[in-house]
Amino acid sequence: MRNQALKILSDLVSFPSFVGMENPKSEFLVSQYLEKLFLANFLNFKLKKIKFEGKYRANLLFQNSKHIRILFACHMDTVPPSSNKMFKIKRDGDRVLGLGTKDMKGGIVSTILALKQIKDIPGIGVLFYGDEETSFKGILNITKKSKVLFSDKISLIVSPESRFNLGIGARGLTVLKLSIQGKKAHSARPHMGIDAVKLFYVLANNVEEFINDRKSDLGKSSLNIAHIHGGILSADGKDITYLAGTVPDHLIADISIRNAQVKLTGQQILKLFISEGRNLKLKVQGKIVEDYPARYTPKIVVNKVFKAIKASGFDVEISDPGLGGFNDMTILGKKIDSPVVNFGPYGEGNHSKDEWVSLKSILDTSKVFEKLVIEFCNK
Repeated sequence: MRNQALKILSDLVSFPSFVGMENPKSEFLVSQYLEKLFLANFLNFKLKKIKFEGKYRANLLFQNSKHIRILFACHMDTVPPSSNKMFKIKRDGDRVLGLGTKDMKGGIVSTILALKQIKDIPGIGVLFYGDEETSFKGILNITKKSKVLFSDKISLIVSPESRFNLGIGARGLTVLKLSIQGKKAHSARPHMGIDAVKLFYVLANNVEEFINDRKSDLGKSSLNIAHIHGGILSADGKDITYLAGTVPDHLIADISIRNAQVKLTGQQILKLFISEGRNLKLKVQGKIVEDYPARYTPKIVVNKVFKAIKASGFDVEISDPGLGGFNDMTILGKKIDSPVVNFGPYGEGNHSKDEWVSLKSILDTSKVFEKLVIEFCNK
């Protein structure tokens, strides 16, 4: 099993699967490899190939029965490499270094190894999808077609990437583009104006405090000011300039909110900015660029997952959802009303030249996946 795991992992890492102009085929080589591997080793699985952009990009959905009870959802893409050396794995004891080893090609290997040990248990689905690291185009494509692809509610969706701990929740992600209008005044008489730049920071702080005024199992929401441009709005409304002696009356901002409130939407957050801006005598306008929900896995499902983990002979902890990024499986889980957990082999260094995954943990994770299949597919 160890040599088999290394071979598959080495193959997966060797294929450039990042999205960008320097790699026009994106995840194609990896998807081609996985398609051939599945068709050769898992004869009871049928393939649905779902194209989503251009002639190369496609999601692969394998299932061994009409109704999927458990779905292993694995993204195929990585971030761009800092050097071509990252396409070749390197051993350092139990550590295997290489681009995507931890995020999430190690998890793909665990999934494949688990399926090799499972015999004649229906209800398994495996989704290999693209674009997780950039624009979520792969999973948005699957979500759009979910009514056709998934005839029944899936009992559990597993995203196989963690630090051999259990992720049972994820904060949402909302991205807003805001326009803030104040009032010009001479800097010698600032009380006669409304400083859009100064008051924007007050506005952002007030909204963040309001969001965090309610308790959440997902920790606290966080607001990130990604980009601002402030000054004096030109007469035609097209440009922002500045004068040292004039109070700035306009600011545009791009912000992102890691939302810890399951029931809070991007539209509600935008309304908060508008109403709080009104209290500060600012005119706030904006649009939602991205809006993805927060999620929290029901306790009854978590208990079943822990039962399977215990049957595998391991003890794991629940990861802190307040420290994690957004998981795009939340989009699909929310759409089809299916619970999602994150569980994958231990490793560190996501998105860096030192990214690594534990080979032992890949094998241990595969054992957990076997028990998860038994727990969720056998009635």
